[in-house]
Amino acid sequence: MKNAIITAVAVAVASGSVAAQTINFDFEGNAGVGLLPDNEVGSNTSFGSGSPAIGGEVGAGLVFDTSTSTLNFDFQFSGLTGGLFDAASGIHFHIASPGIDPFNETGGIAYNLNSGTDSAVTNTNALLATDGSVSSGRVTGFAVIRSEDVDDLLAGNFYLNIHSDAFRGGELRANLVPAPGAAAMLGLGGLVAARRRR
Repeated sequence: MKNAIITAVAVAVASGSVAAQTINFDFEGNAGVGLLPDNEVGSNTSFGSGSPAIGGEVGAGLVFDTSTSTLNFDFQFSGLTGGLFDAASGIHFHIASPGIDPFNETGGIAYNLNSGTDSAVTNTNALLATDGSVSSGRVTGFAVIRSEDVDDLLAGNFYLNIHSDAFRGGELRANLVPAPGAAAMLGLGGLVAARRRR
């Protein structure tokens, strides 16, 4: 069912039957809305650690423009334990491996938001230092989403991970989930509602 919905949405977007539009996303995970330590899964992460770190959307938040395939992002975080880890493993969008529940899946780095070397990503603020001195910050900019990744974005398989020196597997995480109004427009309302009931 889920794959059929995702395929229908992707075909509609690709064919233009869904008019060029912007789609709002929310940060969400197992522990709730926002960038939270208990949204983490996997080894060397902060899950269950009592980490004081927290984060979430600010300003315009997370908005995907279907006509340019551009995902605009604006979020902040604070309380990282030991500071932000190095630029190669600092702040990323990952894509969860296919599974039943993307909140509990992991996947490889897809877009590096703080290295300055990812050609798909443009930061509109200064890159954050990764020498252990930064435990809080704001990240703004946009990523041009590759055509092969759009389905995963619309399905909620993208997640943001912020890696700290103390938790190199990740201290803060949240999946990018279509906001309720956007989900209904895309035909994903039931899927998003089911996730929110967890």
